[in-house]
Amino acid sequence: MWKRPQHLSVQILSITMILCYPIRRDQTNADRLCQHGEIERTMKNHILICGLNGSGKSTFGKALAKEINAAFKDIEDYYFPNRRAVDAYTDPRSHEEVSELLLNDLLVFDKIVLAAVKADYSKEIENMFSKAIYIDAPKDIRLMRIRKRSFEKF
Repeated sequence: MWKRPQHLSVQILSITMILCYPIRRDQTNADRLCQHGEIERTMKNHILICGLNGSGKSTFGKALAKEINAAFKDIEDYYFPNRRAVDAYTDPRSHEEVSELLLNDLLVFDKIVLAAVKADYSKEIENMFSKAIYIDAPKDIRLMRIRKRSFEKF
């Protein structure tokens, strides 16, 4: 289940979606970061999309990324780099490897839309997201989507 990072507050938009956005940051901290050239790192517009399998994270994330001209990333691509192969899910990367790769991308790209089932990463990674969106869908719809995707892949 998705855990809301401490620095994000929650606003309910509909029954099926919750949008989280950052609480106002300390201005003196931002000034200090500007003076030390670190502001670019902390002021990027990365968006995290969380939800259970089959909820529509990837579909929504790809459409959003295209609309705002951002890179789309799926956390599964970090864990399973050869997802297209038949045995792709047998040898996942470690959580530490994924965190390192994700942090690198968050530093390199100005805007990333990341789809993930949960957001259990370091504070440094959490703080690089300016927004988080939680998507939910009814269980029967999620199961139908998962079955369909499984038949298409395998």
